[in-house]
Amino acid sequence: MNTQKPKSIKNVGLIIAILSGLVVFSNSMSALMFTLLGFNDFENTDATDLTMIDYVFNNISYFLLLLVVLGVLFFIGGIQLMKYKLWAKKLLLVSSIVLITLLTLLLISGIYAAFDDIEVIFALSLIAFIWLVFSIPLLFLIRFLNKNEIRIHFN
Repeated sequence: MNTQKPKSIKNVGLIIAILSGLVVFSNSMSALMFTLLGFNDFENTDATDLTMIDYVFNNISYFLLLLVVLGVLFFIGGIQLMKYKLWAKKLLLVSSIVLITLLTLLLISGIYAAFDDIEVIFALSLIAFIWLVFSIPLLFLIRFLNKNEIRIHFN
């Protein structure tokens, strides 16, 4: 018996594809801008008092390229999720967990850096806001893809 598959899966896949396309475009343009403006050319790279957050901001173009790769993975997963592919569901789950872990490590390194330098509080609040904005929808995506009524429609 051929059951009708819910449109919510296609809608979620379309939303993921659109948003990840925007992420890929914006982060690739930002990485290009930071590279062309020379943000990676620091004279004090031998400093011993650099924290993890300093390392991330000193190498921001590499971090942005990592986000481009994750965006491409989400884009592929979103397109294939609309076709009800099981591997796309697994790709989205793994990519979501990796992105949440990456953002959590960035938040933890920001908290660690805030103890050393009080001027980092602004960057810490920005990182915490970004963590909330991205992690909560990713947690909802993980919950949605693991529902039994959604899981049964993937072959």
